[in-house]
Amino acid sequence: MTRDCKKVTLKDIKLTIQTMGAVNYLLYVLNRALKKLSNKLQIVKYYFFSQPVRQQPMIKNPEKRNIKVSRTMPDDVIVQQFPRPDEVIKDRFDQDAYCYTAIRNNKFVGFIWYCEKVYHEDEVRCKFMPTPATEAVWDFDVYIEPDNRMSLAFPLLWDKVNESLSEKNYGYTLSRISAFNCSSSDLI
Repeated sequence: MTRDCKKVTLKDIKLTIQTMGAVNYLLYVLNRALKKLSNKLQIVKYYFFSQPVRQQPMIKNPEKRNIKVSRTMPDDVIVQQFPRPDEVIKDRFDQDAYCYTAIRNNKFVGFIWYCEKVYHEDEVRCKFMPTPATEAVWDFDVYIEPDNRMSLAFPLLWDKVNESLSEKNYGYTLSRISAFNCSSSDLI
């Protein structure tokens, strides 16, 4: 079986290095090589962020948009469309994580997750503890389907999460983003 791969040009590689930075690109390439050699070895590099909970929505009149956002529960039918393994989704709900999902015409568009307590990371073995616990939450796995990445899904999801967090008097969210997360990250 052959794999359909885009031909990677020197220009593509230069753009990726420009986007990621030379050190991150080198680490990314080493990580890809390690993954091919072993299922257990990997290199991860995260950036950690804190962002305030917005008090005002980014999108006016969300009810008039064709993308609807709501809190998702474990038994909701839309969960079957999530682009994550069932055991990962179950583990998140078991941790009392909140999930908000964007839907258009009964189809999954995207989601965002957050935990008010300790979050047991599913990519690396660690726990993220938002502190102070009464002021911060841990947000993770913000995902938008590729065909919807230029839509209003992202700000609509954040508006709904911010609304929920404001009601609970949280002041900010904490998160991590992979240093290897850029639109060209498949280029080596």
